[in-house]
Amino acid sequence: MNKRPYYWIKLHTNYINNIKFLQLPDNTKWHYIALYLMACECDAGGYLIQENVALSLSELSLLLYLNDNDLHNSVKLLIDANLLLYDDDAIVIRKFIEEQGKETFGDKIDKQREQWRLRQEKYQDKKKITNPF
Repeated sequence: MNKRPYYWIKLHTNYINNIKFLQLPDNTKWHYIALYLMACECDAGGYLIQENVALSLSELSLLLYLNDNDLHNSVKLLIDANLLLYDDDAIVIRKFIEEQGKETFGDKIDKQREQWRLRQEKYQDKKKITNPF
C-alpha cells in the first residue's frame, strides 16, 4: 500500500479558548496553521522533516513562502506558548498525534479498500463453490 499524507486536518475549537494562542500576534497564529499543514504533508507524527532529515527554519521559510526572520520569531513565540518544541533539531507540533490521530486519512482509506477487496474475493470464491458453471 502507498503511504499517503493527510488530506485534511482536524483543527480543534479549543484554540479559540487557549489564552496562550489568543495572545499570539495574528501572523504567528497563521504561521502555526501553516506549520501544522506542513507537518501533515511531512506525515511524520508532527515532526517537520523530509526524507528523515529535519527541515531548517530557512527551508521551512522557503517551502511556506515566508520571510526567515518572521518565521524565526513566530517559532520562538510558539515554543514559548507550548505549541511547538524542538526534538533532535526538528521542529515538532506538540499535540499533533493527540489531535490528528496516528493514521492518515489515506491509510484508513487503503485499509478499507483492502478489507473490501478481501470480502469481494471471499464472496467470489463462495460463488464459484456454489455455482461451478
